[in-house]
Amino acid sequence: MKYIRLMKHLDISVAGDFLVMAATLIEIKSKMLLPKEISEEAEEEMEDPREALVRQLLEHQKFKNAAQMLYARTTVEQAVFPRGKLETDENNSETNASVFDLLTVFQKILARRVEEVQMEIEREEISLADMIKSMKKRIFEGTELNLLKFFEEMHTRRELVTAFIAVLEIVRTESVKLMQTATFGDIILKKV
Repeated sequence: MKYIRLMKHLDISVAGDFLVMAATLIEIKSKMLLPKEISEEAEEEMEDPREALVRQLLEHQKFKNAAQMLYARTTVEQAVFPRGKLETDENNSETNASVFDLLTVFQKILARRVEEVQMEIEREEISLADMIKSMKKRIFEGTELNLLKFFEEMHTRRELVTAFIAVLEIVRTESVKLMQTATFGDIILKKV
């Protein structure tokens, strides 16, 4: 009763819900205490009063779990912030180039080659090992290699593909890295 009086001061609907639940529990308890003088047919038709309460409690639990899940999602979404602009972004003249940047440059060169090729003369193709040796020599002599210019030196589509694979292999095995002097700038293969 003390709880009900407190709820009356705070919120009448909560007190009403509490009273309905208390009345339901008292009704169930009183029916269970009454003597069982009902015929078997009437007993089969009569539903257990506890089942309705259990269904209500299960339904309440579903909504409570759904509310907790939605609250957790909003908490996570509110905690995600995009990275702001840093002072070092403007001062940093080099950015790391990814494989996707390299692939973009390669696709641009391939697109240009399709337009430029009018007549192709058969010539001796360079192997992957020879391409890697050539690239290593150029990198380690000059400390860096502009990939756009290097790819433009290739004459055939096969040489372009070989050069692209050679770049990937050198980055994987040697102490070199892909760098860009500016965002969306030329990609440079640089000795570490």
